[in-house]
Amino acid sequence: MATHGDILASSLLAKRCPMLPAAAYHIGDTQVRNVGTIGGSLVHADPAADWPAVVLALDAELEVTGPSGRRTIAAKDFFVDILQTSLQPGEIGSRVRLGVPLAPQLVAQQKGAEMPGGEVRGRLHDHGRDGQAQLNH
Repeated sequence: MATHGDILASSLLAKRCPMLPAAAYHIGDTQVRNVGTIGGSLVHADPAADWPAVVLALDAELEVTGPSGRRTIAAKDFFVDILQTSLQPGEIGSRVRLGVPLAPQLVAQQKGAEMPGGEVRGRLHDHGRDGQAQLNH
């Protein structure tokens, strides 16, 4: 799995999906970004973390591997509750699949922990047109 620092430093992601490096920038400090991974954050399922909201907003899929082989879980089905996922015993996160967004992307964010109900609000930018977005989870 990619570290938060890998995602932050990726010029390809900055061009194709700027929401990812923007989110990585706000994660912890340099030590955390250089060691922590997107996969580790997702399987921890902390609602105060940055990645769960990002993968939900991007309709990501998570590939998991376990004793029964591999399976793919939509992000909307992966998070069951606070600190709980749909991982089965013995399964680990092995890949995060993101479609390349063709629509406007979140370019600024406010952490959900600061708002009731775990809301994430952001500003959308689409080739000079701005708008508002909100994701409630």
